Amino acid sequence: MTLREVADAKSEYLAALANFDLQSQLFQREKGLFEKKITAEQLFLKAKTTFTEARLRLDLARGKLAALDLSESEIAALGSQPIARLREKEIRAPIKGRVIERLASLGQPVTGESQLYVLADLSEVEADLAVPVANLASVREGQPVVLKAPDGRSFQGRVRVVNAMITPETRTGDVLATFKNPDFALRPGVLLNAEITLEQSPVKILAPRAAVQLVHNEPTVFVRVKNGFEKRVVELGDGDENSVEIAKGLKAGERIAVANSFVLKAEAGKSEIPEE
Repeated sequence: MTLREVADAKSEYLAALANFDLQSQLFQREKGLFEKKITAEQLFLKAKTTFTEARLRLDLARGKLAALDLSESEIAALGSQPIARLREKEIRAPIKGRVIERLASLGQPVTGESQLYVLADLSEVEADLAVPVANLASVREGQPVVLKAPDGRSFQGRVRVVNAMITPETRTGDVLATFKNPDFALRPGVLLNAEITLEQSPVKILAPRAAVQLVHNEPTVFVRVKNGFEKRVVELGDGDENSVEIAKGLKAGERIAVANSFVLKAEAGKSEIPEE
């Protein structure tokens, strides 16, 4: 497809449209005269034949434009467009996404097979994860994955495919995971770290790591009471770098200090210094 072909098809359609409108008016006039017995049947039939031919030419011209990928709205708007725009052709993407690469330059001749742009739907991205062989047997489809960006942001996703092949050079397995990317912060080609949750166990009480302080080498939290905070020794369970399970020493619903708990630790240490 060239711009000349587009311009010729548009011109042909506009000419067919103008002729159709004219023949439609002539046919309606001859029809009215024939019904009133004013004109001969031969003239009426001739006008009808010419009108039918004009309609067929219009349909063919419209079909040619549709074959050139013009939408119904574009075809309907041709009659009101300036002549200078006859050589223009709107290019519509087959998918919704962002332009990540331009393959054509301004003024470059193109055909129907030419590639102009590369588009990508970045609302959901796929990450190629290299998993060590020792951990590959524990990875399953559907397991949660956390992708960590250099700026500290985390993105939640799930394992989609676990490849059976091993990369000989790195001795790692190929795992594909998908992540929602609503603000397009994840970009193709970026190297990031990912964590795959191999096992999950329910906990009754989960506290931030920052809320737990070591007082006399014992894990301690500071519970909100009527007159301030109360020091409480607790027993910890499993956890990660952000949160930890409180196995014993704290009841569900009790409020604890999370921010600046180290200040409460320092104050508790001062209050325990014996007087001389």
